[in-house]
Amino acid sequence: MKTLVLTLFCITTFINSNGQSKVMIGTWNIIEYINTVDGNEKKMSEDNLNDEDLVWDLIFEDEENVKQASNMRTGSIETQEGTWNKTKDNLTLILEFDGRKIELVYEYELKKNIIVLRRSNPTGTWKVASTFKKNQN
Repeated sequence: MKTLVLTLFCITTFINSNGQSKVMIGTWNIIEYINTVDGNEKKMSEDNLNDEDLVWDLIFEDEENVKQASNMRTGSIETQEGTWNKTKDNLTLILEFDGRKIELVYEYELKKNIIVLRRSNPTGTWKVASTFKKNQN
């Protein structure tokens, strides 16, 4: 009986994890960006981002490959390609920037078609929260 319960638990966990990975596949567009430096918060809503023509798209092509397209770093659209994986609490993107692979680890929350990604430096003086909505087209 214990073996059966353990087996069912493992199968359910695998199905839920695998299902959540499939939910990630698609294009996600930024709808809110909050940057906090030394306690000073700058929040950009979807309207602010649109008014300033700012773009940040995450394209999860499959259960391994990702592309990022954004003009928020330099003002021009830049595209990086790489891989992604997730654990219960973290989403990791490994992207190539200017010939170097950079690992970006985010805490994430996924609710239906909204994902919130959070990062900070070790001292907590710099924090970013980026909210994306899945493109339904």
